Amino acid sequence: MKIVGKKWMKNPMKKNEDHVEDHRKRKKSKIQLLDIAEFKKENLADLDYQIGNSESKVEKGVNIEPFNIDDEIKHGVFDKDGNYIKTENATENDQQDNEEWMNDVINTEEVNRLEKEQSVKTQNSRHYMVHEALNLLKFFLVDENETVLESLGRLNKLRKIAISKKNKSLKYVIHGIELLSDLINILEKKGFSEIYEYNRLKVQDAIEEEFFDDSSRIVNHKTKLWGFKWLNKLDEYHGLYTNYEMSYWQKSYFKNSVIVKFHSEPDRDENWIHVSCLSFM
Repeated sequence: MKIVGKKWMKNPMKKNEDHVEDHRKRKKSKIQLLDIAEFKKENLADLDYQIGNSESKVEKGVNIEPFNIDDEIKHGVFDKDGNYIKTENATENDQQDNEEWMNDVINTEEVNRLEKEQSVKTQNSRHYMVHEALNLLKFFLVDENETVLESLGRLNKLRKIAISKKNKSLKYVIHGIELLSDLINILEKKGFSEIYEYNRLKVQDAIEEEFFDDSSRIVNHKTKLWGFKWLNKLDEYHGLYTNYEMSYWQKSYFKNSVIVKFHSEPDRDENWIHVSCLSFM
């Protein structure tokens, strides 16, 4: 309110708000609710009939749910004409039910997504015959004395050096560690329980035991096994080359600026390994 002279003048905005509120109250008061007790009394016989009739229809294979006024008034009210009006709490319950349904949908979608990811991982996982795994394992051993366990330690040192120098080789050193770990797991499952203690000579002996013919034997000067890429030109592929060629270039030409891939491996990024991880002869 505002004071003008000695008279009080009502604020026009306040007056409008009061008018709206009065209108709401009058509108709300117009709803005359149904007398539930009277309704039950008058319609008890009809309700009993409906329930009994429903049971007989169930026996015939038709399931009709009887009207339950007690259940309905938990979620709303009836006016005097029998029209059903939902309360705010009922609306909130419906909203909660919808949210729970959406959560179920989202959870189902998440499960489906994880199942698809696992399926892709399974498809992309490495599968080798024993002689294939042994052949690859041999290239991770730099001399006759280095064991598989020592090779893992050496690769881990290369990883730390690449991290400290922020070198492009880091990802491909990690690929080498992952491949070596996969080979170890595969061979352990095939019965090579002491594989961590194998050196190059012992691996070679195991290879000889696995060969049934000479067709799959690797000849260092003839068998073309390797492709390579320069780290600064990853879109250019070079290959295939023999162990002899790769060994010579590793010592005189590559200067640790090359990644390599075994010929039978799919051309995926994770199959490219930094040259420092391997020894070709």
